[in-house]
Amino acid sequence: MTSVSDGPTPALEALVALSYVAIEAASSDPIVAAMLRLQHEIGDYQGTHGNVVSSWQQGFERLVARAVEEGDVLAEDDVSTGTLSTFLLGSLLGAHVVATATGAFDDLPRRMERVWYFILPGLVEPSKLVYFRQFASRRLLR
Repeated sequence: MTSVSDGPTPALEALVALSYVAIEAASSDPIVAAMLRLQHEIGDYQGTHGNVVSSWQQGFERLVARAVEEGDVLAEDDVSTGTLSTFLLGSLLGAHVVATATGAFDDLPRRMERVWYFILPGLVEPSKLVYFRQFASRRLLR
């Protein structure tokens, strides 16, 4: 996550791309799919190398802060980057949990695109909305 959050890709694009990483890996690798399913069913996010969700949270917070600096995410005075990154990660993980719990994992890429469709108007300026919605939609075509 560190290389992605500190890399040359614009931060909001990196956030969108990261939201599809687990889906793409699980779709092509049955071991990754089993790992994700077990993680949700067992509910232990600590793992053997620390808290996986906490690591993602830290990476998301760095990306959100950078997206604000880059001017792609609107900064509200009363909302910290930590609060916003927690909301984003919770929304994305929530889509994954619901799809897994309802047996609709195959529909998860479309659900992820819908999450971004509804969240982006609160994150970006209206002039950037179409671009970022299309960016999220293009991930479905991969």
